[in-house]
Amino acid sequence: MQQDIASETIAEHLQEATRGLTRREVSPLRYAPDFRGFSETIALVASFVRPGSRVLDVGCGTGPLSQAVSKMVGCTIVGAEPSPQRASAGRERGVETFTGYLTDDLLSRFGTSDAILLTNVLEHLVDPMDMLLLAQRALRPGGHIVASVPNVAHWTARLRLLFGKFDYSAIGIMDAIHLRWFTRPSVRALFEDAGLKVEVPTHTAGASMAVYSRLLLRPFPKGVRAGILWHVGKDAPGLLACQHVVVGKIGRTGYNFGG
Repeated sequence: MQQDIASETIAEHLQEATRGLTRREVSPLRYAPDFRGFSETIALVASFVRPGSRVLDVGCGTGPLSQAVSKMVGCTIVGAEPSPQRASAGRERGVETFTGYLTDDLLSRFGTSDAILLTNVLEHLVDPMDMLLLAQRALRPGGHIVASVPNVAHWTARLRLLFGKFDYSAIGIMDAIHLRWFTRPSVRALFEDAGLKVEVPTHTAGASMAVYSRLLLRPFPKGVRAGILWHVGKDAPGLLACQHVVVGKIGRTGYNFGG
């Protein structure tokens, strides 16, 4: 079956293209359920999902976020994952997961959704705009898109670049499989150019990043580190955000996520 290149990630087909970019193997299962950055992202995404809603998790991987958000909120989540290996792992976890790229054909099988999750997906796409336009067609009235993208302007990336380094890694902000790089203004502009109203721009603090857990804030428990970084990062998200999280909705009225 012909695949839609606009919604295609390189995680499956161009895995070998990372050879020589990082010393560590870029495994398709590198973001396992116990990956240190998941808990913060899960809690934030869950806050934007209503109980009883129908949710489509695009690029759900092995399903840890889908599983956790479903239990936390009490919603129905269906996943779409292009990697057969990750999709199989998601189904073993109990997440209803379709193997394939997001296309009109796949959306017709899903039906419409109250929320569509694009967590750590847009940075892998040849054409992120096309993904946002495609996803909008599957939203129910009043529905919204929740996306998270790594912040390439994080202070650690800026510091490395200051010293002439732009090194890829197996995981994290500088993941060797990333095709697109986003800052807070650029991801917001992408959403607005796609016809979406950005209603909740926020971020993750990255409390579990190695630079904090092993060096700067090592004496503090993880929960305390997260609190410190979150409060400091509120005033400088462009510099301190690990991920930018954007909630976009079609229309002009506000959305009450707590209602």
